[in-house]
Amino acid sequence: MKLGKVTGTVAMVRSAESLREETVLMVEMEGNAVAALDRAGAKPGDRVMVVMSHAAGKYSMEAPSDAVVVAVVE
Repeated sequence: MKLGKVTGTVAMVRSAESLREETVLMVEMEGNAVAALDRAGAKPGDRVMVVMSHAAGKYSMEAPSDAVVVAVVE
């Protein structure tokens, strides 16, 4: 898991069926921006915990992802 800060949301004009109801956030981590599925109801400005790589599959259900926001932290 890694800590990051939500910098915005991703507006998808077209997407795969499995992503149509998903919220995707832009998260700044270690100087890099990552698009991550949101499972914690995070919003821009929140500090968040992100699960990366194959472990993210446990939290992403039907939607394919290699980054998932799993918690908002203080």
